[in-house]
Order: sequence, then C-alpha cells, then structure tokens
Amino acid sequence: MDILDVQRKVRLDNSITEMEFHNHVPNQNWLLKGSYALPVMKVGEVRNVGITSTMKGYFSESKNSVTASLIHNAGAFMFSHIRYIISGVEVGEVRNVGITSTMKGYFSYSPSYVNKLENCGWDEQVVMNVLQELVLKRCADDSDVIFNSVTTEDLELTINNTTKHSWAIKTAPHLETPGYIILGFQTGRKGHIDKNMSKFDSISLTDVTAYLNVKRFPYENIEADFNESRIAVLYDMYTRIQTVYYGYEYTEPLLKLSQFKLCPLIGIDWSYQEVAIHRTGVEVRIEFTTKESVPKDTTVYCLILHNKMYEYSPFNKVVRRKY
Repeated sequence: MDILDVQRKVRLDNSITEMEFHNHVPNQNWLLKGSYALPVMKVGEVRNVGITSTMKGYFSESKNSVTASLIHNAGAFMFSHIRYIISGVEVGEVRNVGITSTMKGYFSYSPSYVNKLENCGWDEQVVMNVLQELVLKRCADDSDVIFNSVTTEDLELTINNTTKHSWAIKTAPHLETPGYIILGFQTGRKGHIDKNMSKFDSISLTDVTAYLNVKRFPYENIEADFNESRIAVLYDMYTRIQTVYYGYEYTEPLLKLSQFKLCPLIGIDWSYQEVAIHRTGVEVRIEFTTKESVPKDTTVYCLILHNKMYEYSPFNKVVRRKY
C-alpha cells in the first residue's frame, strides 16, 4: 500500500497561491415573494475564479400559522427557472427547478453525501478572466415548498384515466441526443400543501418502454407489480444509472429497496447507442402501462439528460458551443 511506502518522496502542491472566501450581497434586500428574476451572482473578470456557491435565507412565522415542515430540497422548489451565463452566453438552464433537481438527486446522491445538502449549493468551477452570472427566477407562491403536518431538461404531462399511455415527448437535433431518461409520477401533489412534492407515486405501474427513434429501451417487458413487491427490475435500473453516469465501481443508492417502493423513479440508460440512430435527429416516445386506471390529477415528469460542451477562450472572451 502507498501509505506504507516510507521511502516515497513528499509531494507538495503549490499550484494554488492564494484562496479567499467572500460573501456575495445583492444590491438590495430581496423579499422572496412573487415571480421575478433574481440576479444572485456576478463574478468579476480580474483573476481566476473558483466558485463554490451557497445561498442562505430565513423564514418568518406569520400570524395564524400552523405547524408545517419543509420538504426535501425545499430551496429548489422556491424557484421556477435557473440560468447560468458566461460572458453573456447562456450555457446552462433548468426549468421547474424543484422537480428537476429532486429527480436527479434521487439518482445522484448517496446516504453519506446527502447530509451536505442541508446547504443548497453549486459545484466548484474554475474559469479565467470572464464574467459569470447566475440568475434565479422566483416561483409565484410557496405551496410546493412546505408540507402541512396537521391536515425536466424537464417535461410534464397530465395523463388520462386509462391503463395504457403513449407520450411523444420531443424531436431533438443530433447534438442533443439523450443519454439518460428519468420518469416520475405524482398524483394530487402539485399545489397541495398537504402533500409532499419531493415524493413520487407508483400509480400501479407494470411496464414502461422508451423509444429513441425506432430503438426500444429496455428490450423486454418489465412486468412489475408494486402491490406484490415485484420491483427488482425497476430497482436495478435505478441503481445502474449511478454506476454508468458517474463511473462508480460500486454504487450507494440513496433509496433502499423498501424506500424505492414508496417513492419510485424510473431510470433508463441510453448512453450506449449506434451512431446511425441519431445521425439526423432523434424522436423520443414513452409508453407505459398500469395495472389499474391512473387516478385523476396525475402528472408524469420526464427528465432527459444529454451532454453539452462549451469552449471558452480567455484571450478574446468568446464562448462557443462545441456540441
């Protein structure tokens, strides 16, 4: 083991000569109410900048209040739209921030890492000699942020009261070929203060198939049954995403099998594809079947993950998309 190699030379890292942490204060005090754009961060153009951003805020108790709790990932549900801009070029955008980040988080985080999420934050990025902006658009209300204990690229579809459904999601250029897809179902949660928006429902799902043009994923029927706890295939699909997407040798999924049964999300891996499938463009279609008719006020969310790469030249400050 390297730790026992006492003759190994000591390696010192002097590449970072100085590090400072500063609080960013907006130009005015923002009362986070109503729908408007909130320019959170502007980082100047003088030096190399490594950004590890967190946001803090406070909740005040109003008159005639009742006992309530914040849902998981409550901070994200306060915003409907996030934009990340480098040198005037938008390089990242997330709509429906709460649902999108929650669905992605269930696949990304481990039980040991999730404790860090008590602070809302963004990962560190190092960009030289460039203006960076982070703009958040506030939701019109906070009905999805709290849970009353007393009483994607994101897409959503309100589905009908039947057992078989087909959803033609989108047609995309070949530059945005989907790599992964995450599906989640919610019944009677959006806008209801007595329901937890960070949880998802099974809607007695028995099978789900995604089509990338004419290619089918997965290749065989799933034949799940949540009432009989026949969900091993769906749980395996859930855990595999973490392995492939992040390149982990071993996975530590956030949800145990028993928890997944109560909060299921469907993960489909599209990362291995033939070039001919997406040479001219892609069409994405989802088909799913349920054991019983889908309850009223049920919404299906679809989160599609694909790669984007931008190239930035610090000499002329030009940001250009490569793919």
